[in-house]
Amino acid sequence: HVEVPALIRLRYAHRPLAVSLKSEGKELLTKLDLTAPLIEMKAMIEVSHEGNEFSLEAKWPEGTPDTALTLEIEPDGFDMRTETRWSSAAAVSEILTLTW
Repeated sequence: HVEVPALIRLRYAHRPLAVSLKSEGKELLTKLDLTAPLIEMKAMIEVSHEGNEFSLEAKWPEGTPDTALTLEIEPDGFDMRTETRWSSAAAVSEILTLTW
């Protein structure tokens, strides 16, 4: 395991009320500006060749149609990984396993 800085991007068609991305129990998304159509920030993440688990949670206003949330993580020195998840009942709650 090695900890490296990573660029994290979130894209969405409908603006969420709240988004959380955790790795090893640590919140990676801090001081979010959810008014922007794209969120981009740096965070330190663990990179393991066995794979890393990320907990992705998001909530939208009541009545929001099912919508896509795309997460991109690009650790320094590693290839970018992209995952897209669709909401159900205005929420996403997923455990993503990414391998570098």
